[in-house]
Amino acid sequence: DESLDLIQRCHFLVLPLQPTHRATGQVVLLEAMAFGKTAVATRMPGTLDIIRHNENGLLIDPLDPDALAREVNSLLNDPARLRRLADRAFADVQQFHATETHAQLKLDAITELWRQAVR
Repeated sequence: DESLDLIQRCHFLVLPLQPTHRATGQVVLLEAMAFGKTAVATRMPGTLDIIRHNENGLLIDPLDPDALAREVNSLLNDPARLRRLADRAFADVQQFHATETHAQLKLDAITELWRQAVR
């Protein structure tokens, strides 16, 4: 509850993940997007599945803290850009990551695998 409260109260979310081979951060990103927040995250497995750079959030090289600082400062100085990214993030989470959509995509994938198996 505390983390959701913090996400809801922030202007935008910064998620500086360290390099790893497994996907991390997806839940936090989707929660922020569901609250209509822009996310600035490092380019990692998991974040690449959700964020499209400069469309619904920002992706930064995980080993480039200067780029992270530049993007954070640019959002602080450009409220129109911040709002555009946040609006697209909210729309995307509603369109692609809502429970019903997620369930339907899983069902479609299972149905396609079944069709291929019975051919």
